[in-house]
Amino acid sequence: MESQLKIAPAETARPTWEEEKLLREKKVALPLEKLVQDSFHKMEEREKALKEVLPLMEKDERNTKDRISMLGGDTINECFCNNVEV
Repeated sequence: MESQLKIAPAETARPTWEEEKLLREKKVALPLEKLVQDSFHKMEEREKALKEVLPLMEKDERNTKDRISMLGGDTINECFCNNVEV
């Protein structure tokens, strides 16, 4: 019985096959999880930047369209003033 008691702690001290498998999976999963978290954080930053830039781009587009229409009107006025057919 004494020999059995001495052997038992040694067997429980060694990780089982399942524990070793879980440790290996954990070693792989942790870096992957960090990579996913980093990618998600970058995606959130890009989304925030787009939300800030998009209204500016839309305003710029409206201004450009207004300028084009004004230039078109000026061209037509110049043609009429100079008796040129449009």
